[in-house]
Formats: sequence, structure tokens, C-alpha cells
Amino acid sequence: MGIISKLNWDILENHKFVYSNLNKSLKELANTRGIPYHEDLVPMFYSDFSKKTGKILIVGINPSFNDKIHKGYDKNYFKYTSFNKLDENEKSQKIKDLIELQEGLITGKVKNQKQIQYFKKIELFSNEIGFNNSWSHYDIFPIRCTNQNLFISCINQNQFKKYKSDQLKKFNSIIDKNNFKAIFILNKVSSCFLRDEIQEMKFIKKFNDFKDPIYGLYKIKNTPVILFKQLSQGATSNTEFEKLINQTRNLL
Repeated sequence: MGIISKLNWDILENHKFVYSNLNKSLKELANTRGIPYHEDLVPMFYSDFSKKTGKILIVGINPSFNDKIHKGYDKNYFKYTSFNKLDENEKSQKIKDLIELQEGLITGKVKNQKQIQYFKKIELFSNEIGFNNSWSHYDIFPIRCTNQNLFISCINQNQFKKYKSDQLKKFNSIIDKNNFKAIFILNKVSSCFLRDEIQEMKFIKKFNDFKDPIYGLYKIKNTPVILFKQLSQGATSNTEFEKLINQTRNLL
């Protein structure tokens, strides 16, 4: 295992299967739908959750990949085939570099990276509910695919049933090992998918003032889980945002 963390080692081991199977299926599905798809990308890696101070966890299904955000990097920088040719020490360093880049896009405080709008709104939300800059982010599937509906269509195929199950178990393990005050799934597609897939997730209470019955408080074991839609890109109005803040404060 060398100096690569167990979480990232597992991601690498799984990616051998992903690269030869899931990536191929995603490409074929994208072609039939006329959807652009970036193939041959390195997976998302993570720093050690036990060393983070994040009291709340923001959860997504999988990371996207934006060409504009990653301009200025060599075209091979994010290629899995290039990464896979490195020795273990070089892979370890590349993983650290990728994590630092990702942290910059999430927080805007690393390598002069500009914070993504999605995370700007999350940061504002976490501050408003009393968790000032104390949050972490985790995508259950570390596969970079911008079209979420495409990814879900693919991951729901029978051939990926075990992989999907393994990743959901890993997510439950992260919850068990870290004392998060709350978990937030702030995307309607992700909320619907994970509500149906995570058997341990139990409905507690619906949000008032929101028509969609999926939005509200759930629990995974003893950890509160909030399901809602995306906060940025016009999905949530300023009025809805304020209502969400007030109701979250009351629920937590």
C-alpha cells in the first residue's frame, strides 16, 4: 500500500474495473444519447477524513469535470492512462497534487484556484446554520462524469450492482468512523437516488413550505441527513434559501 492512504488505494483498485467496464459503458451510452463524455480521466481522490475538522458532510453522487476550470494544465494531466504509468511514489505525489487542486476549487484558498459557485453557496449555507467553514465534501462514486443522469443510468445496470453496493458500504463506513453533526445531500437527483439506495436512511420529517415531499430530515443511524435541491445555478431562489436555513436550524 506504500504511502497511499487506504481510501485512495481502494479507489485505485476499484478504478481498474471502472476503467475497463464502467468507462466503456458510459461512453457507449453517451454516444447513443448524443451527450459529450470525457473518457480516460483520473478518479476523485480524498484527504484523510479523520484529520479534517468538518462537522458536516456535503454528499454528492459523483464529481463533474469542467474543461474551463482546468485550463492551464497539460492535456495529459488528468488522464488515467498517464497516471497509471507512474510508479507508486509518483502516484502518491500526483494524488496529493490532485487533492490540493480539488480543495482549491472547493474552498478557493489553494493554488489561487477560483472557488466553484456550487461550493460558494454551500459555504454560505454552512455559515448561516452555525457551522462556519466546518464542512467536508464527498462524492460516493469517484468517477468524473458531468451528466449525472447519464451516470445514474449507467451505474444502475446489473453489471455494476456489486460496485454500486461496495461504494455505498464505503460511504456508511465513513459515517461510522466520523462523528458528523449532520449530512447534507443538496441536489434533487442525488437526493432521490441515495434515498432509494441507502437502506439505512429513514424518513423523519418533511420540510414545511416546500411542495416536493422528498425535501426534509432523514437519519442514517443516529446522524441527521438533510435532503434538498441544488443551492446554486438558479435552482433555489433567495426566498427558498432563507426558508431552508431557518428550517434546518430548527431541525438540527
